[in-house]
Amino acid sequence: MEPPPVATALAFHPRNKGVFVIGMDDATIQIYDGRLGQVIVKIVGHLERITGLAFSHALNLLVSTAADSEIITWESGFWIKQKHVHMRNRTHGELRNTRVQFHLDERHFLAVDERQLAIYKATNLDCDNQWMVPNFEATISHAVFSCDCKLIYACFSDGAINIFCSANLVPQCCIKPSAYMTKNMSIKQVKPTSIAANPEEVNQFAVGMSDGKVFILEPCESNGQWGVPPPVRHHASTSRVSTTPLLIGSSSLAPPWLI
Repeated sequence: MEPPPVATALAFHPRNKGVFVIGMDDATIQIYDGRLGQVIVKIVGHLERITGLAFSHALNLLVSTAADSEIITWESGFWIKQKHVHMRNRTHGELRNTRVQFHLDERHFLAVDERQLAIYKATNLDCDNQWMVPNFEATISHAVFSCDCKLIYACFSDGAINIFCSANLVPQCCIKPSAYMTKNMSIKQVKPTSIAANPEEVNQFAVGMSDGKVFILEPCESNGQWGVPPPVRHHASTSRVSTTPLLIGSSSLAPPWLI
């Protein structure tokens, strides 16, 4: 007997209390009603395991992502498939841990995998901006919006943390691993695995490490913010800007909190 499918992504329904969505490793999406204690709808449309789920209350949409980098939007009342697209620059057959997060406007969302960041319009799945990891550099472990959605915090497998302007995906600054990791930590053994933005403090975020430690980071009081925001481009384009981000060492970083 085959084991039951494993839950790989979760999201609460923004309107129906007690209803949440479960992405499974068998490529299905289950709509579960906690009050009834049962699955009320099973959605089929993806071909690979579900890796990300996010709702837009304003658009009445669910966005799902899968390991083959496919993004699908669903009407979140009758669960009807609306649009679908694959993220750009994907090698056929390659599986990635694609995740998704809505902007505060609930009309755009961030999609991220190991090799890229991208901003999409939820209504038509047009890609407004994209940033690709340069060849032979470390992969992206995780990335999220800041609480005001003006920044994107991204941690990498080499220990670096990049902070991007979300309007154009231009990197504002890069935090070196030596700026926050303790002296007895080796980047060959310990790597960032997840990142989370403080829901109230715009310039504060936490990064989780593969050894279970968590660092809370923010700029020093004399700076007050992460780098200098670059000019915003008002037209849709792919970000391949060669701008060198400000490199941040321990002198520009407030003493990190270790949990």
